[in-house]
Amino acid sequence: MPIELPPFTMQPSSARGYAPSVSYVPLPERWQQLKPAILELYLQRNVPLPQIINIMKEAPYYFHAVENSYKYYFTQWGVTKNIPALVKDAALTALGKRTRVGYSTPEVWYKKGDDQILPIDKKRIKRHIKTVEVERSKKADQIQLGNNVFIHWNLPYRAARSSSRAQQFSPFGLTPDFLSIASPNYDRSMSSRSAPSPNNAPTPTMLAVRSMKLDERTQLFIEAKHDDLLKQLEGTERKLLTTYLYQFWLFSFCTAKYWGYGPTLWTAELLEFDRFKDKDRASHSSTNTPMANAGTPRPVDTPRSVETPRDSGDLAAKPTQLCKWTIHAAIRTRYEGQEQEIDENGEARTGLNDGEDLHAWPSGHQQTFEQKLQLSLEMNNFTTLDPKDLPMAVSKVVKAARSSPRELLQESFAFSLVARNERVFWSLLCRASSLNFVGTGIYPLHLLTSFLDGSKTCCNLLDAALNHLAGGNRIDKIYVNDHGHTVLDNLFISILKGHTNCLPDVVDDKFSKMKRFTGEEVDICGRWDADSTCVRELFAEGHSTIPIEWKHMFCHTSVQAICHCIGRLFGPMFAPDINTLSGLFMKTCQCCGQKLQMGPLHSLVLTAVHLAQSGCPGENLFGMLACLVCLLANGADPTLTAPISLPALMRKDTATACSHEEINPFQLAERVPASLVTSWSDDVTLGWKVLCAMLRYAKDERRPKQKPLTQDTTRKERADRDVFMGFAEEERWDNSDNENDSADGDENECSEDQDDEDICPHFKQDTNNFYGQSKVIGTLWAAIQTELLTYRRLADEDPWLSENFAMQAVLEGLENGGMLPIKLIEEDMIAPYCRCGRFLGVTDEACACVDEVCTHYFANVDVWSRASYIMIPEGENGSWYW
Repeated sequence: MPIELPPFTMQPSSARGYAPSVSYVPLPERWQQLKPAILELYLQRNVPLPQIINIMKEAPYYFHAVENSYKYYFTQWGVTKNIPALVKDAALTALGKRTRVGYSTPEVWYKKGDDQILPIDKKRIKRHIKTVEVERSKKADQIQLGNNVFIHWNLPYRAARSSSRAQQFSPFGLTPDFLSIASPNYDRSMSSRSAPSPNNAPTPTMLAVRSMKLDERTQLFIEAKHDDLLKQLEGTERKLLTTYLYQFWLFSFCTAKYWGYGPTLWTAELLEFDRFKDKDRASHSSTNTPMANAGTPRPVDTPRSVETPRDSGDLAAKPTQLCKWTIHAAIRTRYEGQEQEIDENGEARTGLNDGEDLHAWPSGHQQTFEQKLQLSLEMNNFTTLDPKDLPMAVSKVVKAARSSPRELLQESFAFSLVARNERVFWSLLCRASSLNFVGTGIYPLHLLTSFLDGSKTCCNLLDAALNHLAGGNRIDKIYVNDHGHTVLDNLFISILKGHTNCLPDVVDDKFSKMKRFTGEEVDICGRWDADSTCVRELFAEGHSTIPIEWKHMFCHTSVQAICHCIGRLFGPMFAPDINTLSGLFMKTCQCCGQKLQMGPLHSLVLTAVHLAQSGCPGENLFGMLACLVCLLANGADPTLTAPISLPALMRKDTATACSHEEINPFQLAERVPASLVTSWSDDVTLGWKVLCAMLRYAKDERRPKQKPLTQDTTRKERADRDVFMGFAEEERWDNSDNENDSADGDENECSEDQDDEDICPHFKQDTNNFYGQSKVIGTLWAAIQTELLTYRRLADEDPWLSENFAMQAVLEGLENGGMLPIKLIEEDMIAPYCRCGRFLGVTDEACACVDEVCTHYFANVDVWSRASYIMIPEGENGSWYW
C-alpha cells in the first residue's frame, strides 16, 4: 500500500533547468528543512528507516543520504522511539478512565518536545501491562490491609459529596499535557444492559487495560490511598464504590452496636438500604447482567450533578429535644430504659431500635467480631450492589483481610469505639491492648470522645481504654493526634459539634475544606445515632451535617459526660499533663512567623465564646463553668500565659507588625469585644460574667508564675519543680498533723475554721494534675457535681437549671470574696466533701453516685424510660487518687 507523503514546499528550480531539487541548499540546512517530513515518517507513521531513505530519494524531496547520516542526525535531534515507563503508566491511567466510554482502543500519542510526536501503539501498551502485572504478581502473596481501610466511609454518596467545601472527589486526575488521546466514536444508542456482540465487544487491549486498572484500584484501596483512588474514578464509579463502602460501614456499625443481643447477621434487607437510598434519579441495579458476567463494567453515562439537598426542616423524622442520660450506680447489672435490661448473664431484653424486640444471642456463639466482618466481605449479603460492578476486586480485598489479622483487629476495635457497645468493646480490648496505635492513624481516646455517648456509656469506655492502652502505647503518644489536638481539645470540639452551628474551620484552619465534624451522626445525649431513621433520611437527602434545629443547649447530660471524661483523663498517676498546650485556635504571626499556641484554659475561653455566639436557644454557659471548675480542680493553671493575637483569631492579622501578646486566660476573656458580648441573650451574658469572675478568682488565688507557657516548658522542668514542691508539701503535712490533731474529727473538710495552708488529703504527689488549696473552687465543684447528678429537664417547658443552682448567686459569691449563696449549700443539701471538691466516702471520687452527693434524696433523674443505670468504672479508688 503506497504511503501518503508528508506535505513539502518545493524550492525554486535552478536556472540551468535541472530537475526540481534542494541540492543547491547547504547540507545542514537541507537536513533541518526536511526534519518535519523525516520525523513524521519515522515517529508518527512508524515507517522503517530503509524505506524512509528510499522515499526521501524520490519526488518531491530528491534527497540522498546514507543510513549512518540519518542515525547521526537522529542523535543530534534527540530522536528515539523509546517511551519512558512513566509515560506508559500515564497512558494506562488515561485509558483506564475511558474503559466505560467505548470498546475499541483509543489512539494514544506521546508529545516529546515541540516537534516529536510518538504513537503508543497497542503492542507497547500490552507489553507494558504484562510487565506491570508480573511485578504486581510478585507482591500479591504479601499484600496486607493498610490502616483505616473501612472506618472512614461513614457517609453515603450524596452526603459524602456535600461534606467538603472543595468537593474532594473532583476534579479528577487530568490527562498530562504530554499525552494526546483520540477516543473512538461510541454508540450511545446501545443499551447498557445489552450483551457485547462480536462487533461491539471490547478489544483484547481494552480488556487488558480494564483488568490492570481494576487491580491497580484495588491495590490503592487496600493500601488506604483513598484520595488517589477517587481521582481515578469517574462519577458512576465513585458512587458505586462510596455506596458499597458505606453499606459495609453501617453493617459493621450495627453489628458492633447490637453485638450480643441483636441479629446475628445484619443483611441488606435488615439494614433497609432500599428505604434509605440516595434521593436522586441515578440508580444502580444489583442484578447480574451479561456484561457483568463477562467481567467488565458496563458503560453507564455519568449521572447528572447531585441535586441541592432538600431543606432539613422538611424531613418527616426529627429527634426529640428531650435528653436521655446515664446514672452511675454501684451495681453489677446494666439497666436501659423502661423494662429494658442487659445483665451480666446475657438475659433477654427489649431493644431500643424503633420498638423492635432484640434478644440475647445463644451462649454457644463463638465467632469473633473480626471474623464476622471478614465473612461478610466474602458473602456480600450486607449490600444491595453486585461486587462485579465495583471499580475494584472485592475478592482481593477479602484475601488481603485474611492475611492482615493485626490490621483487621485494629479496624474492628475502632468500630467498637464508634458503636459504644461494652460487650464488643470488652471482647476486643484485651487483644487491642497489645497493638501499638502510634502511626496507625487511629487514636482510640480521640475516637471515643468524638463519638461520646452520655446516654449509654458516659466515661466508662474511656476509663477502660486509658487503663488498658496507656501502658503499651505511652499516654503522651496517643494524647495528641495527627492534627495536633489533645484529647481535651476533642472534648471542646464535642461541645461545639453538639450544641452550636459552628463549622470545623472555627477550631482549626486545617479544617477549612470540611463542612462537618467527625461523629456528628451520634448525639452525646442520646437523641440520635448513626442508624437512626432521622439521620439516615438526612443523609439520603444529601445533608452531611446535623441541622441546628435538632440540637439544643449544652445540657446536663453532655456536661456530665465531658466532666467525667476530664476526671478520668487526668486522674491516673500515668495521666498526661493537664497543662499540655492545646492544638485548637492555633495561628501563626504573619510578621515574625511565631506559632501562636494556647493553653487549655485559653481554648476553653474561646470555646465558650463560640458557644455563646453560635449556640442554641436557652444557652446559659453553665456547662462551660462546670468544665472550667472541673479543670481547675484537676490542676489546670489559670496563671499560665500564652502568645495570642486577637487580630489573628479574627482573621485580621497583617504582616506589618506583630499583634500577639503573652496573656493568661482571664486576660483573653477580658479582650472579647464588648460589642459581641452585648449581642448575647441575658442568660448567656450572665453566664459569661460568671465565667470571667471564676477565671479572675482562680488567677488571683493561685501563686503567680512568671514563666510563660511555651513549648519549651518541658515535662522534666515541671517534674523538677514538683519534686521541690513535694518536699515542701510533706513538711507542711507533718507539721499539720502535729499541730492540729482535732482536724481528724472534722467531717466536712471545707469548714470555715480550716487553715488555708492545710494540705488536701487527696493531694497526689506523683502528678501535677491536682489543685486542692481553694475552698471556693472546691465548694463550687461539689455544688456543680450535685446539680449534674440530681437534675434533668423532663419536659420542654422545664428550665435547664434547677432551682437549687443559680448562676446569679454564683456571680455574687465570686465578686464578694467567695461566699456562695447557692441553695444547695445554704440548705445543707450536699453530702460531706473535701476542700478540693471531691466527696468523702464515695466508691469512686472521679465519678460519684447520686446517693453519695446528697444529704437527702431530692433528684428527679429516676425516669426509667430515659435513664440508663450503668456500673461505676472498674478503676479502684486507690488507683486514681491518694
